[in-house]
Amino acid sequence: VDFSSEVDSLINSAKERCANDLSGALDSLLSFEKQTRLASDAISTGRLLECIVELCAEAGQWSQMSELLVSLTKRRGQLKQAVAKMVQKAVTYVDKLPNKETKLTVIQTLRDVTEGKIYVEVERARLTKHL
Repeated sequence: VDFSSEVDSLINSAKERCANDLSGALDSLLSFEKQTRLASDAISTGRLLECIVELCAEAGQWSQMSELLVSLTKRRGQLKQAVAKMVQKAVTYVDKLPNKETKLTVIQTLRDVTEGKIYVEVERARLTKHL
């Protein structure tokens, strides 16, 4: 099943909503993520996960982003490609973190999420080197 058109419209509306209602925007993305994940649409799921990380990062909600990274990677039947895209997107924000404490927390979360997953081994190695 291809959800690409629905994902396009949902991402656009979520980006518009996040300025005044981040949690509402994230809730709509998370509920649709479940549908795409269960339908095994790796491309759409990956795009949704990237958007979730992007919205949290742009709002400066680093702790919420860390929590979502953990919960989204542990979901039942989560697609490897989608997790890889999400982790790659999150790694791009590591250099943009406001202070050292937040940076270390996000790096440790990303390392925990990537532990034992061969498909994100390169990102884990870069994060370890970053420490």
